[in-house]
Amino acid sequence: KHVSRKLLHTGLNPGLSLQLSRTIILSNAIALIAILLCSLLLIYLLAQAQWSWSLATGLILTTIFALFSVLIFNRLCWRNTSRFVLSILIPIMSTLIVMLPRITDPSHFHYASRNASLYYVVLVTCIVPLMVFSTRETRLLIPALGINLLILLLIDPAQFVFSADYQTSEYSAGRYLANNIFLLVTACFLIGCIIFLKSLFEFFEKENE
Repeated sequence: KHVSRKLLHTGLNPGLSLQLSRTIILSNAIALIAILLCSLLLIYLLAQAQWSWSLATGLILTTIFALFSVLIFNRLCWRNTSRFVLSILIPIMSTLIVMLPRITDPSHFHYASRNASLYYVVLVTCIVPLMVFSTRETRLLIPALGINLLILLLIDPAQFVFSADYQTSEYSAGRYLANNIFLLVTACFLIGCIIFLKSLFEFFEKENE
């Protein structure tokens, strides 16, 4: 319990505001949870592959080390860097895990067999910027959220372009909407609700100061 508390409080100083202190603890907590989940996934994939390493397991290990940098940056008082890295790391690394084998040899992949788990991961983690940045920190919030949304928007056409079906079938705007309309609506719903909740929370917090 003492160790976990110490890790969660990495980067805290007595002179910090309550809001910033809470944000640092939250970013440390998200990083530690992600490290735990990535470690379990890494062990599972290595066991499935009889403990032989692959591109995917190598990238997951890289992600784990990169997540530790969130705590290191907080310790060094690079709090904006820490939160920005945390905001975009998992969507980018998840996309690389799925897309790099396709980019290397698209002929081994078909568009119809898209990796649904990538959509779930990017959808869930695209809201992390809204959790670790204040709605007033637009200089950092907008780029981080924009990168995640761009990944979410481009996953589907990218998987089509880097597939064996690229030369034989057509990809239209109608097809894109049919495949992604529920995903995009869900993303807008999540983002809208969190922005409203965060704005409301920050308003009442400011009123009570």
